[in-house]
Amino acid sequence: MNVKSISVILLVTAAGLLFASCGECRECGTVAVGAEGAPSDGMPSTRIELVRVANTYCVVSPEDMVSPNRLTIPDLTREFGGVVYGLCCDGCLKVWDDSTDEERRRMVARTMAREPE
Repeated sequence: MNVKSISVILLVTAAGLLFASCGECRECGTVAVGAEGAPSDGMPSTRIELVRVANTYCVVSPEDMVSPNRLTIPDLTREFGGVVYGLCCDGCLKVWDDSTDEERRRMVARTMAREPE
C-alpha cells in the first residue's frame, strides 16, 4: 500500500468519525474539518468533499478497503452502469480504465458479492 492510499484511508476514517457526530453531514456528503468561520487558532476552515460509493472494498483489488463508511474522494471513483464505485489507489484506477466493460462487470460482481449488507 502506498503513501497516498494510506493518506486516503486516514482521511476517510477521520471523516467517518466526524460523520458520527453530525447527522446532517451523512446526507450531504460533505465533511467540515474545523469550525465554521475563523477558528480560535486563526486557521481557515477546510471543507473536504466526499463521494458516496456502492462498495466498501476496491473493485479491482477486493482485498483492499476503499472506505468502511462508503465515502471517498472523487479522484478515486469511477461510474459504471449508473453506479459510482470506489477504488483504493491510482494503480487500480489505471487497471479499471484499461478494462473492457465485460471485465468491469466481472470485477464489480466479484467485489459486490463480498460486501456487507
